[in-house]
Amino acid sequence: MKITKKTIRTVVATAMATVLTTASTVFADGDLPGDIGDKITNAKNLLYAIIALAGGVVVAMSMIKIYQGTKNGDDNKTDQGITGLIVGILMGAIGAVMTYLGFN
Repeated sequence: MKITKKTIRTVVATAMATVLTTASTVFADGDLPGDIGDKITNAKNLLYAIIALAGGVVVAMSMIKIYQGTKNGDDNKTDQGITGLIVGILMGAIGAVMTYLGFN
């Protein structure tokens, strides 16, 4: 009986949290007006630029890792370098990736 009550409480608490979270979502169309919208856009662009810069560093380090892995015959290091290269390219193109995902 205690397990059933605990299960019911868990289901009710999860449902309430879902309803409250869904109800508090704000759907806004277009850009934010005024000074606040400009500040948010500037902060977003700065964050994208910082992530893109870090992506460039990741690409450079991954290229070094690929070279070292190829030179030493270490397949594990080469695979890590290739993975890092892909991640770095995605980080470098973060603005395009976020636009593609729908986060304008």
